Amino acid sequence: MSAEFREDEKRRKQISKDILEGGYNSQQAFFLLRLNGLKLDRLHPGEYGIELSSAAKIRLLDKAIYSTFIDCRELGVGDDANKILSGYEVVSQKNKI
Repeated sequence: MSAEFREDEKRRKQISKDILEGGYNSQQAFFLLRLNGLKLDRLHPGEYGIELSSAAKIRLLDKAIYSTFIDCRELGVGDDANKILSGYEVVSQKNKI
């Protein structure tokens, strides 16, 4: 387990705690938590046993992140979703659904 992964995992846990204590309704919390987990899966796929050996699998995960981000926007928590994804490019022309 790399030091970078440990730091990201610590940050994920803190973000998850903040979401659960943040006064979000159940749908908002669900999608923000999902987005938070997907981001970490994308950044460190091998740490969770997820093998992203092919470009198709990577695109699939990117589409799941994008779709969850859109769900967050539709639920009125797009700014919070942006904060979760800071430093990670969500939308690019080749990854759009």
